[in-house]
Amino acid sequence: MRRISAALTPLILLAAACGGGGGGGGSSTPPTQATTYYVRESGNDSNDGLSADTAFRTIDKATGDLGPGDVVYVGAGAYPAAVNSNPRPIATVDILDAVGTAAQPIQIVADTTGVHTGDAGEVMIDGKDVALAVRVSRSSFVTIDGFHIERGKGDNGGGIQVRNLSDHVTVRNCIITDNFDGIRVESSTDVLLFNNLIYANSSRGIRLSGSQRARVINNTISDNQDRGLSIGGANAQGVGSTGAEVKNNIIQDNSNVSVAVDDGPPTSLAGYDGDYNLVFYDGLPDQTKTYRPTTIAGDHDLNVDAQFTGGADTFALDQANSPAVDAGTSALGGDLVAALVARSTALGGAVDMPPVDLGYHAL
Repeated sequence: MRRISAALTPLILLAAACGGGGGGGGSSTPPTQATTYYVRESGNDSNDGLSADTAFRTIDKATGDLGPGDVVYVGAGAYPAAVNSNPRPIATVDILDAVGTAAQPIQIVADTTGVHTGDAGEVMIDGKDVALAVRVSRSSFVTIDGFHIERGKGDNGGGIQVRNLSDHVTVRNCIITDNFDGIRVESSTDVLLFNNLIYANSSRGIRLSGSQRARVINNTISDNQDRGLSIGGANAQGVGSTGAEVKNNIIQDNSNVSVAVDDGPPTSLAGYDGDYNLVFYDGLPDQTKTYRPTTIAGDHDLNVDAQFTGGADTFALDQANSPAVDAGTSALGGDLVAALVARSTALGGAVDMPPVDLGYHAL
C-alpha cells in the first residue's frame, strides 16, 4: 500500500528479551545483571556514567568495558576523537572485546529523541583526525543504532569497521557520509547492515571481505566514489564472503560499479542471494553492466532512477512516481518489517505500510 497520513511513532529498539528459567525442574543460565550508561556533550569522563546527570563526555569511555545486556545512550551533539591522548587513537569509538549474547545483546543507541539523556537531536560520531569513526573488534551481538557517522578518512579508513571475528554485529538506522569507506566488514560472520543511508563517501559504500552470511537489507547506498557494494576477499581460512543476502536496497549512482561479487578464488558467489533491489547508474545504456558479474542481477531488481525528492542529500522518495515505493519484499524474517513500517521514506513523514518501500527509512 502507499503511505497513510499519520504521526510517526518513535522506533522501539528491537532488543531480545532476557528470559528466565522454565518449569518442570529444568535449569537455565540466569541473565547477567546489565548496566545502562549515559553519554552527553555536557558530561565528563570522570563521572560514573550511570545516569543522565552523571554522564560521560565520550562514547569511547562508555564502551570500554561492556558485557551482556549493557546499553549506552548517547545524547545529541558531536563526539570527536580525543586526539591529544597518548597513544593517539585509531578510532573515535573503539569497541573491543564487547561480548553480548543473543538473549542479551549490547546496544549503543543514539538518543535522538532525548527520552533517556534529555538531549534531543542528531548524534554525530566525528572521525576527523583519526582513521575510523567506529571500530568493532573481537565483539559479538553488538548493535549500533541511529548515529550520524562521518569523516573517518585516514589510511585504510572508514565510517564503521567491523573486524576480527566480530560476529552478530548489527549496524542500523545510521547516516554514514564523508568517510573513506562507508562500512567495512572484515572476517566476521552474521553481520546485519539494516536501514542505513550511506552516501558521498570517497571510496566504497559497503565492503564485505572474508565475512560469511552478511545481510544487507533496506539501505540506500548512493553517490559513493567507488563501488556501491563490494563483496569478496577471504578470511584466515581462505573462505570468501559467502552466503550474503542483499535485499530491498537502493544502490544508485555510485562510480565504477553498483554491486560486485568476486568470483575468486576464493569465490564469494556461493550462497549469494540478491533480489528486490533498485540498482541504477545514470547514463549507462546497458544497466546490466553495473553488476559484476552481470549474472547476479535479481529477478525482481529494478534498473531505473529511484527519483529522490526534496533537494540534495535528502533521499526521500517521490511517493507518486518513485519505482522504489512498495517494491520491497516483506519476507525478511525477524522484526525487520515492523521496524520499517514505524518509519518513513516520504518527505512529509507519513509512515510506510507493507509492501515496504526500498531503501533507507528515515524517522
